[in-house]
Amino acid sequence: MIGQVLYAVHPDRLATFYGSLFKMRRSEVDATSFLLIGPEVEFHIVKIPESTARALTLSTPPVPRENTPLKFSIEVSNVDQLATMARSLGGVARGEPWNWNARRHQDIVDLEGNIFQVFEKIP
Repeated sequence: MIGQVLYAVHPDRLATFYGSLFKMRRSEVDATSFLLIGPEVEFHIVKIPESTARALTLSTPPVPRENTPLKFSIEVSNVDQLATMARSLGGVARGEPWNWNARRHQDIVDLEGNIFQVFEKIP
């Protein structure tokens, strides 16, 4: 199992986004954090301190935050379907999908501007 910690201004909204997108089981850890559990990955979504939150500007649609040192990647069965679902939940499919290393990739931007990548294997 792989775990990912995501810090969020609005952890409840982000937990709903990722839980719906990846069909993960959701549980509330406490008033400021949520645990999402999937078959091979779990996300712990934690509220960031107010002082940090004040320094961030969130918008709709979300603006990608380019200055983060890490981007997670998750295998999905269909990149196009996941991108469509992400858009319906308020996220953004960034650019067009591309092929690399026998996989089809797509960058997605979540509700708070975090960029992650999904990919599917090319048969």
